[in-house]
Amino acid sequence: FVVKLDPTLEPQWLIGVGAEDGELNEGHTIKYDPTNDLVIFAGYHGSDDLTFYFAESSIGTQFSFVISSVDYGPYILSLDPFDGTPIWLNTLSFIYTEATFTSIDITDSGTVITTGYYSGPVYFDNFYRGIPFPSSQSDTAFYAGFNTADGTLTWARWAGSLFQGQRGNGIDVRGEVAVGVGYFTGS
Repeated sequence: FVVKLDPTLEPQWLIGVGAEDGELNEGHTIKYDPTNDLVIFAGYHGSDDLTFYFAESSIGTQFSFVISSVDYGPYILSLDPFDGTPIWLNTLSFIYTEATFTSIDITDSGTVITTGYYSGPVYFDNFYRGIPFPSSQSDTAFYAGFNTADGTLTWARWAGSLFQGQRGNGIDVRGEVAVGVGYFTGS
């Protein structure tokens, strides 16, 4: 769920994110971008459409996005801070594999930067038609991805070694400079 609170901690709006079959949806981090839109990243497990259900005050409004996943798949979602309306959504698209975002930050110009790990192959973004990331052999590989302020994927990169684990665990942005942390085993 995502809830907006006023300074006295009274709820202003609440949305739930879920699928008809009740599969797992888990929020991880939320940030404001430079235009004060909310950007969250979360994870989804299942093969059903992901639907955004609003609180009782606006129960008739629903938004549905298809996320092509049959295992745990991360997504980035931009919300209007006024009422929680979805603005854009980007996902990792994959089948029978594991992928997750572990950290997200936003530059002063609104570029959304994510880090995480996956065992692949995967495609970044439901609309990205580039070459998929290769499988990470038998463990996980690190990745970083950049999305512009409107959610368009700019680029995504990966790193990994044979039969060893790598993960991107954190990212921080100051201005237009990003630094990341993680770990790897092997060479």
